Amino acid sequence: MIYIKKLILCFMIVFVMGTGFVFAESVGGISLGMSKQDVLSAYGKPTRILSKAESRSLCGDPIGGWYYQKDGWLVTFNSDSGQVDRIVIFNNGTRRLDNSGLNCSSSLEEFAEKYGLSRVPRQGSIVSIDDGEYLVFFEYPNSLMFTIYNN
Repeated sequence: MIYIKKLILCFMIVFVMGTGFVFAESVGGISLGMSKQDVLSAYGKPTRILSKAESRSLCGDPIGGWYYQKDGWLVTFNSDSGQVDRIVIFNNGTRRLDNSGLNCSSSLEEFAEKYGLSRVPRQGSIVSIDDGEYLVFFEYPNSLMFTIYNN
C-alpha cells in the first residue's frame, strides 16, 4: 500500500513539474500497434466488420475495419502486421481519447491546448500529437481519427 502511494505521489510530482501536456494516446484502453487479439480480449466481437464502402459512408474514409456501434468507434488494422493502425471515434458515441479526455464534442482550441500545438487545428487538417501518432480532423466534428499515418 505504501509503495502504491509513493508511486502515485511520484506521478503527481512529475505531472506538476512537467508541461502538463498529454502524449501517447489510446482510446478505450486500445493503443495504436495493439493486436486484433488485444481488441477482441478487451471488447469482444465487433458489431460489424465494415467493408471499405461502408466505412466511407460512415466516416468519409474507405478503410474498412471493426465497428463497435454501441460505443461509436471503428478500429482498423494494418494489412501486413495485423496491428491497430487507426481508431475513429464518432460524435454519437461514448469514446474519447483516454489521456486527454477529448472527443468530437471538444473544441479545436481544446486540442491545441491539451497537446501543446503551436496553432489551432482546422477541420480537414492532420496534426502530430506524439512521435508516430496523429489526429486527423477530415470529418470533424462528425468523427475524429487517431492514427499512425500522416497522410
